[in-house]
Amino acid sequence: SHWPNGRRITLVMMEPGQPERAVVLRDICQMNETDFNNHFLHGVFTGEVLVSPKTLATPVGVRKFVFNVPGAIGYLRVSDLDSSVKAVRVDERGPEDKGYKLHVPPRSK
Repeated sequence: SHWPNGRRITLVMMEPGQPERAVVLRDICQMNETDFNNHFLHGVFTGEVLVSPKTLATPVGVRKFVFNVPGAIGYLRVSDLDSSVKAVRVDERGPEDKGYKLHVPPRSK
C-alpha cells in the first residue's frame, strides 16, 4: 500500500513474542500471531501484498528504521519514543489520552 503522497508504506514490527507486538496484533489487527502470518503469506502468494513487514529485535532498531526509511511506520512504547519519530493517533487518541488502544504493560525489571 501507499501513503496519500504516493510513498510506499513500509511496516516494521518487533519480533514475535514481544509484548508490544502482541498488543498491536490483538488490538489493532484483531489477529493472533498465526492469523497474522497466514494473512501475509496469503497476500504475498496472491500478489495482494508486495512485501511482508520488516521484523526487528529492539525498540532502538525499530525507531532507527522508521527514522531512516521514508514511508516506514512501526510501533514503540511511549518510553522508547524520542524526537526522531512521532506517535500516531489511534481512533483520534494519542498515547497520553485515556482509552488509547496501544497501552502495553510496563517492562519487568
